[in-house]
Amino acid sequence: LTGSFVFLYLKQRYTDKDRSRRILTEVLEKSAEARAITDPEGETIYTNARFNNLAGNTEHPSLPNFSRLFDSPQKIDNDLRDRSAPDGAATTEFHTRVKNQPLWFQVTCQHIAGWPGFVHWRFDDISPRYHMEAAIREEREKLRDFTDNAPVGFFSISADGKFLFANDTLLRLLGADARTIL
Repeated sequence: LTGSFVFLYLKQRYTDKDRSRRILTEVLEKSAEARAITDPEGETIYTNARFNNLAGNTEHPSLPNFSRLFDSPQKIDNDLRDRSAPDGAATTEFHTRVKNQPLWFQVTCQHIAGWPGFVHWRFDDISPRYHMEAAIREEREKLRDFTDNAPVGFFSISADGKFLFANDTLLRLLGADARTIL
């Protein structure tokens, strides 16, 4: 009876671990962003389809080969790994070109708890955010240029009557500079 209990216990434990492993693989593989796992020696032991696609569908994609896509490949591997050691995570942003397309990535290096030296790497494509921020900056510059060069004075004041903004035309009309009036 004890032997049967031990067998059932071990079978359930193995089944749970196998199920957890399948779930983890499914999550990583279905991720819309590039993922990789490296071992303590820095060898790449897992990459998902997105990583493989960005790496150029090489037969044996690896983090060092993928990192060469970035302006500072050593920064990805060494700096992030060191900043996140031993049990934390570190994130930075990098610019690159993949297939002649400019891309921005947020790269996260996260040590895997309970597995010393094993690291989960996340490469999240944040290019849409950078394009949006660039468009906003460009529109702000256009608005600033429009207000500064308008033939009339523009200004805004706070509730207590202090200038918050004054365009160049108003400053010229008042014979003041921005430091004095603002």
